[in-house]
Amino acid sequence: GGGPNHAHNIYHKNVYFVYFYPATDKFHNVAGDVLGTTVDIGDIDSCLVVDSGPIDAANPKIVDYYFAPSYLDATGYPIMVYKLDGDLTLAMWTGSEWDSNIVKDGVGGLFDMEKAGPSAFNVYHTQGGGLQIQSTVDGGSTWTEGDYIEPPNPGESFNKIFKIPNAHPDIELLALEGDWVERSFEGIYDVWTIGSLSTIPPAPMPTPGPTPTPPVYTVLVSDDFETYVAGSDPGGGWNIDELGGIITVKDGISGANGKSVELSDTTSSENVGLRYSFPAQTGTVTAEFRVMMPTVSNSFNIALSGEGGAAVSISARNNGFSY
Repeated sequence: GGGPNHAHNIYHKNVYFVYFYPATDKFHNVAGDVLGTTVDIGDIDSCLVVDSGPIDAANPKIVDYYFAPSYLDATGYPIMVYKLDGDLTLAMWTGSEWDSNIVKDGVGGLFDMEKAGPSAFNVYHTQGGGLQIQSTVDGGSTWTEGDYIEPPNPGESFNKIFKIPNAHPDIELLALEGDWVERSFEGIYDVWTIGSLSTIPPAPMPTPGPTPTPPVYTVLVSDDFETYVAGSDPGGGWNIDELGGIITVKDGISGANGKSVELSDTTSSENVGLRYSFPAQTGTVTAEFRVMMPTVSNSFNIALSGEGGAAVSISARNNGFSY
């Protein structure tokens, strides 16, 4: 914008790059600085990729309309292709500055870039009415000219090209004829789909990683007390402490179904409890009890205990509950 003529879309200049994060609704520049929910004139210099110079009436669109950004897997740094003063140009962020080089002199229009691998890209631009493809496999250090695709009929031309992400081979690109000379929504311009492009270097298949090993859950203790005799002490590996009261297997408590174990504390000086020991376990160990406490007078403890950084036992201890 700007310049001697303030009409819409007369002058273009400069190339800028920002990130936008929908999760935070914030813009960031390439260095990672947070710019806020808008990019203001005071922020714009930190987003500059290329300064194309003052607006020039003799070359009003020194920077073309469209930009194609992507990134390198090895560093995560962005790259961007654009048309500057008629030349297809690549800018690469080095971590501290933008480094640019010319991909192709004197192109038509730049319209899309496809990421074809960790450092491989295909750039699609118009040339002489047709579609020309430029490809790189080394992150843009070198480029190879690929297919040239002509429109189906004489006198027709591609004026917009879009690569369809994850496309079916039969429809890989969308091409539009509209040249904006005659504005019309009456169907005077053709739209084409372009199928398989056999000579474009295919995106390399990712190297399959190891098949994830599903987590193994070891059940260290699983006891519903159903195998024990009502009225007796629990067995099956439980160590009991009845110094402070009585531990008894019950056929349900207060109407509960199934068997349970009652820990009744009958003295004020000692606890009553049960403990189950198992081989030392590192990592994540969880314990779950279902507990009913009819009378509260002091405390009831459920514990997953460890030694030397490893879990070694679970226990339940009553200090003050009586039944």
